Amino acid sequence: MASKKTHSDLSGICCNTNPTIGFVAGAINPTTDNEQYIKNIIDRYCTSYNIDDDEIDAGDYDVSTLVTLILTSTCDDPTKVNELENALIPTICMEGQVALDTLKLGNSAGGVGVSWGNTAAQTQIDITANDHNITHGFTVAALDVYSAANPINWIRAADLCAGAIVLATEVGDATHVTIAVLPAGVMNEDGEINESPRVFIGLPECVAFTDDAIALFLDALNFCVNVKRNMDAFTLADTIAGLPHVGIQDVYPELANSVQITGHANAYTYGNYSTIAAAAAITNTFRVTGIMVEALSDVTDTYILEVSRLSDNSILCVKKFKTTVACLNFNLAVISANIVGGEGIQARVATRNGGGKTIDVSIEYSEII
Repeated sequence: MASKKTHSDLSGICCNTNPTIGFVAGAINPTTDNEQYIKNIIDRYCTSYNIDDDEIDAGDYDVSTLVTLILTSTCDDPTKVNELENALIPTICMEGQVALDTLKLGNSAGGVGVSWGNTAAQTQIDITANDHNITHGFTVAALDVYSAANPINWIRAADLCAGAIVLATEVGDATHVTIAVLPAGVMNEDGEINESPRVFIGLPECVAFTDDAIALFLDALNFCVNVKRNMDAFTLADTIAGLPHVGIQDVYPELANSVQITGHANAYTYGNYSTIAAAAAITNTFRVTGIMVEALSDVTDTYILEVSRLSDNSILCVKKFKTTVACLNFNLAVISANIVGGEGIQARVATRNGGGKTIDVSIEYSEII
């Protein structure tokens, strides 16, 4: 059974002082026990505002002032919240139809019971991936989310957008997705670029949450708030590229490994391509954010390094550098375009003096999640 190593709170958003969370419900007077339960937890760390979905429907609430939206289980009528389709705010949703129709996570044509629905009398979900901020720290296994049997909402996996990331499914039915993320930078159901993350968590019975379910929900909120903070702190290069750097950051190849690239015998001539990351080595949409130079065969020559996509040789960046003394592990800063998950990365090098000089490199990358 999956369990979290340490239970979450919202300390990760402390650098975003008192973030404002919009809590959208079918009615705000009164809210349900489920809504009040999770709201009480969130209010320990954030300022949250109750918003009636009728206010959204009437255009009476400016959500642009908020950091994250939570569409609760009673916010179950997509026609009342369709104004949120293009909101540039990370959003968490508990209802499958709203996630599909309003947040554009996928196709709802199959209707209730096919494209979305709920399964009664459940206590667990299956964690299927733990390489995302929301499920990081859980093992890939069944997880107790309710202290007693309650309904779990789901979306059919086949109806999700191609870029959606599945993090959990119903126990015993992998076609029923219970937690999914549509990252920024991928195509939504309308064929448009999704501008901010959309998170579906099909756990409506908050009063029955286990500690691990609370941890999941707070991890999702932590993720959304921090993404919004990054969105609000675009550099000029980010603005031009259209998306922030968010998500898991890593290097490839890892640890002691690096890739040696050999230049041509002739001066100012590129040698052959060398693969740095094979196709499918990095599965999520990502950017190259740096190149680590780990060894040079001639520290007095001038190098030009070209990094490109493996599939079509399209160039991501070109870097020129020269050293005068032996040095290892210096970093060349890069802000590449977004790269579709599964794409491979390659590089080739040329030198001023030729002679088949070599360079050992690895890349730093940031996943867009």
